[in-house]
Amino acid sequence: MRRVEALSELGFIGPGPEIVQACTEALKDPEESVRGEAIHSLETLGDPAAVAALREIAEKDPSQDLREEAAEALEELESVARPQDEESQ
Repeated sequence: MRRVEALSELGFIGPGPEIVQACTEALKDPEESVRGEAIHSLETLGDPAAVAALREIAEKDPSQDLREEAAEALEELESVARPQDEESQ
């Protein structure tokens, strides 16, 4: 349960490479609750660096619920990234 709580807190610290990496690594945890909290934290952080890892979970996680949550988080991150991409063009 400590890992879930720690991931929850990471989501509110703010984006940064180390935080995104820690949450991304947690997506590989055998505990579904840890992976789920990692998804939520990555969505909260809103860092496009998490897109590839979330896409993999959305496609391959053994839990249907987590695949759906990852797909929703991925959609949110991609919608956040799109306006920035459009501005730079």
